[in-house]
Amino acid sequence: MSQSRIVTYALGVGLASLIPFPIADSIVGGWLMQSLYGDLARLRGVSLNGKQKKTLVKRDGSFIWGCLVGGVVWLVKKLIKTLTVVLLVKEVVDEATLAIHRARMVDLALERGHLPGNEAKVQQAMTRLMAKYEGRILNRWLRRMETPRAELPVELGFGAQVMRWLHCRGGGAKLEEGFLQHLEESSSSEE
Repeated sequence: MSQSRIVTYALGVGLASLIPFPIADSIVGGWLMQSLYGDLARLRGVSLNGKQKKTLVKRDGSFIWGCLVGGVVWLVKKLIKTLTVVLLVKEVVDEATLAIHRARMVDLALERGHLPGNEAKVQQAMTRLMAKYEGRILNRWLRRMETPRAELPVELGFGAQVMRWLHCRGGGAKLEEGFLQHLEESSSSEE
């Protein structure tokens, strides 16, 4: 038997651990190992019966203990996968919310005549405010922070409604107020 065939069986046994059902991965992995041992024996001119192959595949430890450990490992893996998905969704929502806040501040700077021409000051104001105010929705909710409504133009469309909701729930009104105050202070200090 070529080494590539052994590697193929070994890869199959390894991939069997990805089967999402407890015990099924052990059954498939064991079946693949029995097939591998049978093929190896045939290439050497001998044969192994089913009982002999099962004995070779058998691992130390009881079936019940293996089921308990397998069940606990499966549960831990499931929890880790769920937590990973939740954190990924949180990161996506946080980044979208922060992008909306920053875009709204640039829009306000454009509306009030601070852009173009004062890009560095606008960027500094945005950076200071984003560090000072919590703009991420879940963090605001966990800290029980108030979320006053921002005055945004009402636009049609699902995307616009999601943007409006993220901006409002992320403390957009406080960010806008602080941003405009900072811009006015920096403009008055220049004069």
